[in-house]
Amino acid sequence: MPKEPYHLTPEQLALSEARKAQKLHAQKKPPQVPVTLIPRIWMESSLTKASQNDENDELRVKVMTWNMLAQCLVRRDLFPGSDCLKASQRDPLLHAELLMHGADIMCLQEVDRVELLLPVLEGAGYRAHHAAAPSKKHGCLIAYKHECFTKTFEKVIYYDNEQLHADGEDNYRRGSSFRTRNIGFAAVLRSTSSDSLGVVVVTTHLFWHPRYTYERARQTYILIREVLKFRSENGLNDWPCIFAGDFNFPPNDIVYSLLFRDPIESQQKEDFSSSMVVHLSIDPTVPRTLQPSTDGEEGGDPDRIITSARPALPKDGLLGVGELEGLFKNLPRLCSVYDEGLGRCLTNHPEVKTFGQRKELPSERHGRHEPEYSSYTHYWQSTIDYIYVLNPADVDSEVTKLLMPHKGADMAPGLPRSGICGSDHVALGAELLWRRNKR
Repeated sequence: MPKEPYHLTPEQLALSEARKAQKLHAQKKPPQVPVTLIPRIWMESSLTKASQNDENDELRVKVMTWNMLAQCLVRRDLFPGSDCLKASQRDPLLHAELLMHGADIMCLQEVDRVELLLPVLEGAGYRAHHAAAPSKKHGCLIAYKHECFTKTFEKVIYYDNEQLHADGEDNYRRGSSFRTRNIGFAAVLRSTSSDSLGVVVVTTHLFWHPRYTYERARQTYILIREVLKFRSENGLNDWPCIFAGDFNFPPNDIVYSLLFRDPIESQQKEDFSSSMVVHLSIDPTVPRTLQPSTDGEEGGDPDRIITSARPALPKDGLLGVGELEGLFKNLPRLCSVYDEGLGRCLTNHPEVKTFGQRKELPSERHGRHEPEYSSYTHYWQSTIDYIYVLNPADVDSEVTKLLMPHKGADMAPGLPRSGICGSDHVALGAELLWRRNKR
């Protein structure tokens, strides 16, 4: 006699349906919550000129730079004013900001968790290349719209390994005060519209510690020297260069003055002299002090004092102010796009504040028209991010648009903040136009 077919009880049926529903729910992606950020317009420059050249001789580029604040460096005690420090809170803000400005080229610093960022960039039509120092958890990234550019060459500059002197012991030749594991990253981007047009794009993140002025001067000089060499080796001396990144010095710092050949002030010399030290990372015989070591990372040494270091000696190879002035004067002149263009935008945008208004820089000094702030936290508010341009002799450039900086009041009491910015730095951007000189 055949057995009666087995029927589930109502309780078992209900349990089965509940399990199916739970499985389906787990498979569904969470709904995408729209991210709202304070709108930031592209401000027109008042000196835009009508083109009289063939468009084949012009290159117009929107470039953005941004220190994204690596998640591995986030600590609650460093950002007490923030309301969004978890990765799940910051990621939507970071990704939205990256895509909202429509940049052709992005220069990004403190980039970690690259495996999560690349799909976002690639899905928006970008190609991206990342570089970091060995064993460092975050690095620099250059992204570009693949419909506009192709990358032909790249170079990573390891500041710790570069030399200032041709002879002598290893440490003397390098002339370094601290092994920082910072890098510069350069890429040659050729325009897809013409093989003869393109740009050398450089991003960097210089040493963060406020007291190590000498080391940032050394790294800045090496960066420009090595990029010029890289450009020449690839036969591109008639192409412009963009240097964009977190340089970690304000416009009233001696390094900014060295870059733009402003007279060196007495306070700048004093700050520079106090940074002429050699850290334990260079000389292992230096006694370790009982305060936390920076280990070269931007999360350490909250007291901002030099620790585990001794005064520099002639055998260490560090360069004095006069020697550095000579080296910088032998470099081609750079242009800071905000310092050149932001002043021209103030007539139409009087609400925008500048570094010179906050610090009352004399009118004859460079840096007055840099943004009021490019980094804003509870403990630290400064202007340390820049976009510089280096033009060949036969190429004219123009800053045609600038991305409006955030107001200081909007960033208080400190970034990162929901609805404002997912990093402790503000993204900066410029539209640049290059024309080949017909003379």
